[in-house]
Amino acid sequence: PFMILLLAITTVIAMWAFFHYNPYGVPAVRLVGYNAAVLVLSAVAAFAVGHWIFGAAASMPGKEKFAWYLGIMAGGMVYNVIAAAGGFIRNFVVFPQSKRSVPRHEAPQRF
Repeated sequence: PFMILLLAITTVIAMWAFFHYNPYGVPAVRLVGYNAAVLVLSAVAAFAVGHWIFGAAASMPGKEKFAWYLGIMAGGMVYNVIAAAGGFIRNFVVFPQSKRSVPRHEAPQRF
């Protein structure tokens, strides 16, 4: 149970960071579309990997009791990794600062 709690906490932190660090000064429709695509891709990949690990572990003798746990942990890890990578790609490749219309924070002018 402790490891699943840690997975839940890291997923909450990853989702908070994913949405908290949305770039400013980009078209909202493109940003929402990109975020939705990343989250759907993360969920599909997490389900596929979790199901694959679950099936592999369930077929091993002596591991039947823990197969669900391994599937959840593997799927959750894949979800977090793909969401984090998608956030980095969003901020540095798809919407780099050079293409944003309004900077988030402007440095004060000192003369």
